[in-house]
Amino acid sequence: MALDNLREFIKAIEQAGELVRVTHPVRAHLEIAEIADRCMKSPGGGPALLFEHVLLEDGRKSAAPVAINLYGSMRRMCVALGVDDLDAIGGRISELLNLKVPEGLFGKLAMLPKLAEIGKFPPKVKTGRPPCQEVVLRGDAVNLDQIPFLTTWPGDGGRYITLPMVITTDPTRGIRNVGMYRLRFHGAPSLWFVLRAPHSACLTLPVAAGLTAPATPPCRLAGRLPARLPWVYRSNHSTAARLP
Repeated sequence: MALDNLREFIKAIEQAGELVRVTHPVRAHLEIAEIADRCMKSPGGGPALLFEHVLLEDGRKSAAPVAINLYGSMRRMCVALGVDDLDAIGGRISELLNLKVPEGLFGKLAMLPKLAEIGKFPPKVKTGRPPCQEVVLRGDAVNLDQIPFLTTWPGDGGRYITLPMVITTDPTRGIRNVGMYRLRFHGAPSLWFVLRAPHSACLTLPVAAGLTAPATPPCRLAGRLPARLPWVYRSNHSTAARLP
């Protein structure tokens, strides 16, 4: 079953017994990460955790809960991808990659269901205001202190969003890139992130050409669709950029 948003995914894994709600007050500074780390290292990856009473840096209760370890088990991965077995995804991809046009009319007609499935792959463009823009804050109303970003490790550089989707656009070619870059909280109105030389965002931001600020501001997306699972890779050379 395909899930359209994160709320549906959390509801589905809770019904499957894969989610634990934590109602006790827990701090976003180190405490959530400590609890989650122990949970993730338990057999099978442990359950997903939904912290409902999160304390911010100043001790106030966050208006938003924190969900963590959502994809930490094979069963939850299957729920996110809408399959009973993860190998089913690989099998479907292999089948589509090896797709050959058969001889004869009936053979071609038999391909129609597969072609219809492939036709669903391109993203659909919809008009109007999407759900992610139900609440829009601008200017002085933007206060990232109200968002429960985690400080993960003692001695870490600050509070981070670990794997958001950062969307950048080449200002000259109009090419759009979506990548995952760790974002550091840098005061109430801004976030910082590091671009490593092989990363595609370096090709779309003018900082790659030595400019001090991007002409087209990037944006970041958190709370993506359940099937948009994270990936990480490492390299050595980096460039700093600011996300206004």
